[in-house]
Formats: sequence, structure tokens, C-alpha cells
Amino acid sequence: MRGGAFAAIQSLTLKDFEVSRAILAWTFGTLEDRSSHHAAIVWAAVALVAAAVPLVATELDLFRGGEADAESLGVHVGRVKTLTLVCAALCASAAVSVAGQIAFVGLAVPHLVRLLAGASHRRVLPLCVVGGALFLLGADLLQRALFGASTLQPGVLMSLFGGPFFVFLLVRHRREIGAW
Repeated sequence: MRGGAFAAIQSLTLKDFEVSRAILAWTFGTLEDRSSHHAAIVWAAVALVAAAVPLVATELDLFRGGEADAESLGVHVGRVKTLTLVCAALCASAAVSVAGQIAFVGLAVPHLVRLLAGASHRRVLPLCVVGGALFLLGADLLQRALFGASTLQPGVLMSLFGGPFFVFLLVRHRREIGAW
């Protein structure tokens, strides 16, 4: 359905090249032509979410044993789930509104951080904020160094990394998944 909606919007805007170009760039994700206003939008969302990290980090660690166990340990499950979902939606919507769809950054970086820093949400959540930005910036700089002027859009680059990375994770954790 999403693809159909994008196709409909693009067909309605084909006469205006700049609008069509902007829509196409948004679907692949772009870091071009961003201003301090765009950065302020992302930083405002990050600041709000960073304030919530201390409120949910320990509780999220207690969720590892399941919701029932977390609740028996005093976690207000509904509050933590709602606050976490709102924070994730706020960060994702701010990032996508500014840079478009850059797939796999928000999915791959937490796994990479967890591999390096352990599973504690007190460490993982703040490191994901910094790690996501550094990962995207590093990947963009690397591909510009390798390919020069013919650069790939960030969403394409992240998809080329993200797909194989998730296959690696599936193979690595196949015993835990139990479906293989």
C-alpha cells in the first residue's frame, strides 16, 4: 500500500520536477541541503527522549524476564511500554521528517551497540543516540571516499549494509529463534 501511495503522489507531481526530485530523495533518504533548522528538529526530539532514558532504562532491563516477571518486580508495564513507544515514535518521526527514509540505522545500530557495550539499557540507549549518528556519518564519509562524486543515497547504502547484517544476526541466533 505504501508503494502505491508514493506512486500516486509522484504521478500527480511529475509536472513539477523539483517536487518529484524531493519525493524521490525522501524515499531513499538524503542528507543534502539540510540546515540548522533541520538539525534543531532532530536535537529537540533527542533531548526530549534523552530525558526519558533514566525513567525507563532499569525497567526495560527487567522486561528480559517477561512482562509478568517485570510487573511482579514493581514495574508499571503499561506506563513503561507507552513511554518507550512514544519516545521511539518521536525520534523516528523527527529523523524521517528531516532526512527521509534511511532504513536499518535504527535497527542495526542498537544490535551493534549491544554487541560492543553489553545489554544494559542504561548504556545501550545513550550509546545508540551517538552510535546512530556516527554510523550514518561514517558510512557516508566512507562511501564518498570510495566512490567520489557518484555517491549513493544514505538509504540505499544502509540497506546494502542492513540486509546482510540481519542475515548474520539470524544465523548467529538461530538456536534462540528455534524456527530453523
